Amino acid sequence: MTKKLMAALVGLGAMAALTMSVSAAEYNWVAAIHLPETTTHTQALQYFADQLKEKSDGRIEVTVSPGGALGSQREIIESVDLGSIQIGFGECSVYSNYDEAFGVLNLPFLFDNYDQLFAACDGEMGQWMEAKLEEETNLHILNWLNGGARMIYSTKPLETWDDLSGLKIRTPESNVYVSTFSALGANPTPIAMTEVYSSLQQGVVEAMEGTLETGISYKMYEVCSDMLKSGHIYADCQFVMNKDLYNGLPDDIKAIVDECAADAETWERETWLANEDGYLTQLQENNTTVHEIENTEAKEAVASFYEEYIGGDENKQAVFDMIQAVTQ
Repeated sequence: MTKKLMAALVGLGAMAALTMSVSAAEYNWVAAIHLPETTTHTQALQYFADQLKEKSDGRIEVTVSPGGALGSQREIIESVDLGSIQIGFGECSVYSNYDEAFGVLNLPFLFDNYDQLFAACDGEMGQWMEAKLEEETNLHILNWLNGGARMIYSTKPLETWDDLSGLKIRTPESNVYVSTFSALGANPTPIAMTEVYSSLQQGVVEAMEGTLETGISYKMYEVCSDMLKSGHIYADCQFVMNKDLYNGLPDDIKAIVDECAADAETWERETWLANEDGYLTQLQENNTTVHEIENTEAKEAVASFYEEYIGGDENKQAVFDMIQAVTQ
């Protein structure tokens, strides 16, 4: 049985369960996310669902399924692509499994701050990626959210980039993340986020990388003693909708979807930035040793990786150039 077929069956089974008690709304959709209910992204998805119901006067009803109940992030996106789930939460690192050009956005040390990330996502690069994803899949990007600056959590002392040498580290199920940590000398292992805590606890991996919110939401402080405040990737994320469904909506409903997606984008970006300092404080209060790190050495280590990853591919080079245009 193929992974795509499995994703479809999982999505259809879960959809059947979710729709047993569905409302009498004209449009009944399921929105799935792999993250817990407490995360900003899940709350933003619920905010989006609530706004859709309110602004459509009840014509649209969206059931939010959090916590990976409908699969990992990769499986959720595959289900949206197939149409067994209507809305999902994704990232370009996952879309890189369809076309590696999307992975360029997640190359390490491209951005120095969130303003640069937003300038790329809201500008020419974002428009290019939206069109490219629709060309190659059945996915329609609804908005561009803040995926957060990513840090490195470890079960063993981790203070310098040299400490990554041979370190067994969990990465998302994405080739660009695996390649990045290989270039940094680590031993990367792709694992679904719902399995990370137990993998660290059992010693399957010794480290993982993720945002400050990830450290709190998944209680990384219970299994990881150290955190390297690296900011090696400023990550994107989006709400995506099945393209055929979106394109088939009447104009008035489509306009409501677009308006609510934009509202959710603003809400999520503002909420994320307001919460981030608090997450760092919570990690330290829970006995996580936070190490500040200077990234010059790591940037040098991955410099050749840029050229290797792009590899003369015109689409990858185009994405890279569009990003450089807003960061230089």
